[in-house]
Amino acid sequence: MRSLNPIGSISGVVISKFYILSQLDGSSAQERVAMSAEQLQNIQQAELSAVMGPYVTLGFVLLGIWLLITSTQMPKASTESNNINLWPTIKRLGGKKNYVQGVVALVAISAFMSLMFPTIFGLASQGLREDTKIGNSGLIMAIGGGAALPAVQGMISDATGSIHFSYIVPIGV
Repeated sequence: MRSLNPIGSISGVVISKFYILSQLDGSSAQERVAMSAEQLQNIQQAELSAVMGPYVTLGFVLLGIWLLITSTQMPKASTESNNINLWPTIKRLGGKKNYVQGVVALVAISAFMSLMFPTIFGLASQGLREDTKIGNSGLIMAIGGGAALPAVQGMISDATGSIHFSYIVPIGV
């Protein structure tokens, strides 16, 4: 699915060009200052409508997709019992090279998560067998590390006044 990201990016630019930007008023800031309040309000209303149309349409498309997904009967994830032995599972996961590398990679690549996550998640999930539930939960929690660590790094940078010193955070992880 990640191979579709460039198609989505290009589609967004094309839709923006033809359905939003083409409908915006070309008046400069100086020309807008010279307009009457009524003229300016009419232009702003037209521009708001030009921006809202594609977004409202996209919202309805996403709502339709959501309705389709919720009305589709999905297979059960597994038929195993719900008994979870957390510590033995964590020990087994720690011994699986793909999994450990996947967790580290997910924390490390937070800036590029949308493109890399599906690949890393799939590779790190290979061979987990009975540990799949806990293992995949750990991979999802690694996203939190990728979201929290840049904030911690920023706080260290602000407190010390050194962006260089703040790199202790990703190096320490």
